[in-house]
Amino acid sequence: MKTYKILAIDDDRVMLDMYKALFCEPEFELRVAEDATMGMIVFKDFKPDLLMLDVNMPAGGGCNIYERVRKIFLADMPVVFYTGLPQTVQQLTCLPNVAVIKKPASPDTILSQVKALLKSGRT
Repeated sequence: MKTYKILAIDDDRVMLDMYKALFCEPEFELRVAEDATMGMIVFKDFKPDLLMLDVNMPAGGGCNIYERVRKIFLADMPVVFYTGLPQTVQQLTCLPNVAVIKKPASPDTILSQVKALLKSGRT
């Protein structure tokens, strides 16, 4: 079975703990970062298969991280924006490999969206 590497970047420690509980299955390897700066450092070393991003964070929000990953690292892995303000990133949903989930969502909803993106063959 393939192990999928997921990087979750969120300034809310409760959210990061939720991701740790959610992605504890053997098919996932999770790393977390609490801001954009640390997220980019972890991204470079970890080379994730999928990014979970919050939209509003110190040191740059999810959209800034998304842009940097695409332009600097030329990476096209799936990205899930998990946000209370989905309208701020709704324009990105027309791009391949991008999903937006509105907070709050059930763990099943998050997990099914992540698995669908990962198993769509685009990683």
